[in-house]
Amino acid sequence: MAKGRFKIEWYADEVMREVKRMTRQEQRNSARRILQRARKFVPVGGQSNKIGRQTGKAWKSKNPGSLKRSLKIHRSKFAEGGYVVLAGTGEAEHAVYVEYGTIFTQNRRGFRFMKRAIAQEKAYFTRQLRKRLGV
Repeated sequence: MAKGRFKIEWYADEVMREVKRMTRQEQRNSARRILQRARKFVPVGGQSNKIGRQTGKAWKSKNPGSLKRSLKIHRSKFAEGGYVVLAGTGEAEHAVYVEYGTIFTQNRRGFRFMKRAIAQEKAYFTRQLRKRLGV
């Protein structure tokens, strides 16, 4: 090669494939960490929860820990990929009420178990991804 000239070989396809692979792995790891944190934060009720004292109607009996057991990870169906952490599948359809609260809960506030789990993961995910990509 002539003086002052240099040759750069760029393997864009291979580089992008590797970046996508590392990103997918870190997304999966992140979803697992969110799941673990959500299971730590989710409240577990007592034997049988009764509601509707004014009407005298009993709430459908809930098994203690059903919400905690309902937490699952699924692959996203979107083209971009990724993972989804779901709460409230099966017998735990009350997940939304526990997360956000109702007019019957104290101060009308929920437990925010998913929001707290995601908030704790946000910064950690970014740090881990940068570390893996060497940025």
